[in-house]
Parts: sequence; structure tokens; C-alpha cells
Amino acid sequence: MFEKFFYTTITIAASSLMAACSSTASEADELESGLEVRFTAADASRSALVTIDDLAKFEVYGNMVSSSSTTSTPSEVFKATPVTKTDGKWVYENTQYWMPGQTYSFVAISTPSTENITNLSYSADKLTFNYTAPADYTTVPDILTAAHRRKYEKPATPVAFNFGHIMARINFVAKVDPSIPNQTLSIDKIEVKGIASRATYSLQPAPLGTASQTSDFVAPTWTISGTPARISYTKNPGETITTGGSTELFPSNDALLIIPQNVTSDIEVELTYSRGGTPTTVSGHLRIASSTHGYAWAAGRSYSYSFTLGADDYLIFEEPAIKAWDEDEGGNYIVVD
Repeated sequence: MFEKFFYTTITIAASSLMAACSSTASEADELESGLEVRFTAADASRSALVTIDDLAKFEVYGNMVSSSSTTSTPSEVFKATPVTKTDGKWVYENTQYWMPGQTYSFVAISTPSTENITNLSYSADKLTFNYTAPADYTTVPDILTAAHRRKYEKPATPVAFNFGHIMARINFVAKVDPSIPNQTLSIDKIEVKGIASRATYSLQPAPLGTASQTSDFVAPTWTISGTPARISYTKNPGETITTGGSTELFPSNDALLIIPQNVTSDIEVELTYSRGGTPTTVSGHLRIASSTHGYAWAAGRSYSYSFTLGADDYLIFEEPAIKAWDEDEGGNYIVVD
């Protein structure tokens, strides 16, 4: 089950959701007045993982349905509504207002680019899209999503979006065999092969149950076909390390982000390093090392695999260090308007 590793809480100082421009005079009498839906939340920069200082825009989808009827058809309220930061405030067009007796559902998405996203749709409270990974790992977008559901009750408290990363982050740490004194190696090339590159993503707010509102959601689902299209990512680090030292090959300012997926035997790492000008190529599979985390990479988690160079003719990966991205970025961030 997907674990929620949120790195930022986005507050929607909320209030209503029936488009004012579509309300009739009689409907307007029923609307709660003076309660404008306001958003707080940052343009994601690929030069680093998204932080609270980068999050400058997101899009909201939402609908409402009668709280007293189980057969009513939801009415669309927000459809890819852009929310942007202007003069320190979050703004959007066509102000919305709460309507009494309604239950509202929201999903939100923040992405620096939609070039790799197709067939995005919002239906029956669920956001769905197809994703194809780009050939260059440096252009993979750090996508965040959030969800919220509530019955409208007075007073209209803020709608809180808990944004979380939906990609997995993979890193490698190279070390020099300590048994070889005064050794200097140059990391010339690393290639990560066999990564599934296409999938469908979906997100839906959790049911209310006995609660009147929730920012939880039904487990976000990445669906990969049985015979996925696979891709390889290559980097030429040019890093030099010596005995007793180590180096990160995909640090946070040059992160390797991939679709969450099972770590299959198809996934292989090939690395070329030089010692005294003589190149050596070694390779290894991540399958065995991934047994400690269920042979799978999950959304919103960072996996760092260490290995030692200089003695073996193949790569042996140590048990990976696993943590949520918020631990890398220094904690949770709460933004209020």
C-alpha cells in the first residue's frame, strides 16, 4: 500500500465551489456569501527537487454532489483551474463559493511540464493520465499531487492539500575499496538499464466514512503493462574519488527520477571507471539488493545504493538507504495565506 510521504502542506483557504458565473439569482440566495476560495501553495524547478520555494503553480479539479443523495450525478466545479502566485498571493479566475448541502471532492497536480503527460482526465472524483518517461533523465519532471474531500459545514474552514511526490528517486554512492591504499579512481560513466518507461497514474480522494472531511486519498496507482517499454539512462559524472572517499552519482540537484515500479531482473547498472588511465567496466543487478524493500520502488521515496570499486570485476550493491524526500529537503513545509 502506498505510504504518504508528503513534503509540503498546501492550504486552500476555502469556501465554495459553485461557479458564481453560472449561478442563477435564486441559486445565489442559497450560496454562502463572502467566502472566496483562496489557494496557497510553488514553478517546479528541475535544477533541483521541488521545494516550498519552487512551488509556484498547480491545477485544481473538483466536483460537488448532494450530501443527502447517493444517486445524484456530480457537478463539475473546477476543471484544470490554474492557481498561480501573484504578489505573494495565490489567485485564480472565476471565484467559487460553497453551496449548502453538498459534498465536494478535489484533486490537484503540480508539474513543471506536461510534455510527457497524455490523456489526462478527471471523472468520478478520479484524476488519471498516461506518462511516458523522456529519453534524458535531466528532463524528467518532479510531479506532485494532492486530494481532498469534504461535506460542506459551517464554518468553511480551509481546504488543506497535502502535496506528495509521485515519482521514485534512485541514487548511487561509489566508494573505493579501503583495502587498496592511496587509490584514485575516475568515474567515467554510469548507465541504468531496463527501467519501465510508460505507465498510467490515477488518484482519488479517500471516502469520508464518519468524518466530515479528509485530505487522505485512495492509494495512488501506477499501472505498468505486463511487457513494458524499457529505457536506459546514462550519465558521465567525471567524478574522482580516492581510498576512504565516496561520491553521490545522482545528488539532489541532479536527481534520477523514475516511475515507481517493481525492481525486476531486467534492471541493470553498468559503470565504467578508470585507474591510472586504464578503463574498467563492471555491472550488476539491483534485484537482490532490493529485497529489503520488497523488490519495488515506491512513490515519494528515495533509494540510495552504495557499491565499492577497485577489487571486484562486478558491482555488488549494499543494502540501500531508504527515506522520504522530505527528509532530504529538511522537513515538512506549511504554507498559509
